[in-house]
Amino acid sequence: MEKLNAQAGKCLAQALAKIKNLNFSFERTNNAFELIKSASVSLLSIFAVTVILLTLYKSFKSTDIKVEPLQVPTSFLEKGFTSEITTVHLLDEVSKIHKISTSSLPGKRSISNKLPGDEISKLQSLPVVGAIDFKSIQNLIQDTFGISRTSISGEITVVTKDSAPIYQVRIRSFPDNILLVDIEKQGEISEVIKASAIKLVEGMDPLAAASYYRWNKDTENFLRMIDEALRNDDSDDDLYALLQRASSYTQRKKFDLAQDDLNQIFKKDPNFPWAINVQSYLFNEEKDYAKGLEWSTKAVQLLPNFWQPHSNLADSLAGLGRFQDAERELLTTIELNPTWASQYVDVILFLQGHNKSVDTEKIFHKGIRKFPTYAPLLILYSDHLDKLGRKEQALHYLNVAYKSNPNDPLVWDAYINFSGLKDPKIESEINSKRKK
Repeated sequence: MEKLNAQAGKCLAQALAKIKNLNFSFERTNNAFELIKSASVSLLSIFAVTVILLTLYKSFKSTDIKVEPLQVPTSFLEKGFTSEITTVHLLDEVSKIHKISTSSLPGKRSISNKLPGDEISKLQSLPVVGAIDFKSIQNLIQDTFGISRTSISGEITVVTKDSAPIYQVRIRSFPDNILLVDIEKQGEISEVIKASAIKLVEGMDPLAAASYYRWNKDTENFLRMIDEALRNDDSDDDLYALLQRASSYTQRKKFDLAQDDLNQIFKKDPNFPWAINVQSYLFNEEKDYAKGLEWSTKAVQLLPNFWQPHSNLADSLAGLGRFQDAERELLTTIELNPTWASQYVDVILFLQGHNKSVDTEKIFHKGIRKFPTYAPLLILYSDHLDKLGRKEQALHYLNVAYKSNPNDPLVWDAYINFSGLKDPKIESEINSKRKK
């Protein structure tokens, strides 16, 4: 440190000596300041021009969809649901559907840059008051150069039948005047908005809607939307529609149907990475772990930064008795942030069964932080805490599981069988439900 200080002092002394030797006049010094000032202004000008150029570029390239406030009936207004608030709630519901649906969809296309769910992710919320209105500038430029924009608008009307209000929702996209939503719905306003949101997603991106229905175990609507994705004009959806259906068939043990869909994919693209991944999943489910290992190894090579291929590789390795290698791959999936809550449960159960020395606490925390209402994970963590004698904490997570999933029999059983003190109100509610 002393040596560094000495060197710094020496450099400072040399700099001061040079400054003393400079014989700048006040006028020349002032000119230097003016030069610096001019350079600063020039830099600011360059920055401003850059911003304008970027705005122009965005104006030509942007494919955002403008959502106009929906017209709403008086009954909406009476409950505080203005046009703007109703539209924001609709977009919030679309965002939730988008998050759920795209969690199981691949992250990269081999044919184009368009992802499943892209269309619904383009929906814009209402502009923030007081913000710089770059969108108005963009709209002006697009109008000037004749660039078409997509917008969505619609209305909610109400009729009364048998003293009960029936809401009719119509939402269209322009300039093509395509009717995206046309439904009648009874019930609370929030339910009307939710029903409108999923119909809007169906109209804009059937593949994302199919994935959403699959997550909600609605097989009929899942298959309906897969067929719609295969029938629409977007050929990019075909591979992913077949992929989703093959994965679903595999999950439901309909292996021949799954293989038929995969064969169709391989005819179009023999090296489609996600189809290779699902093929490995199919072999694992058929308990042909040797073939599963072959295909899952190839999938990991093609998609090293995605968790799903590593999970399939782990299943292949475990099926062949290579538990230590399987554990390595499962821990890799956790590092890659799985988009399925069930993966955290699968990894923890594997570790509890094969390597009880591994600390699963961090995996529990990571999973619950990402999926705070997923009942199987909350129940598993509660059981883990109970075995450690941390009964108050265990009860807390059971309470969270029940409040988040009040009609789930799995939660009911875990709560009733809990050996510690319980919340009497929750216990009574569960007993009442179990009797029905």
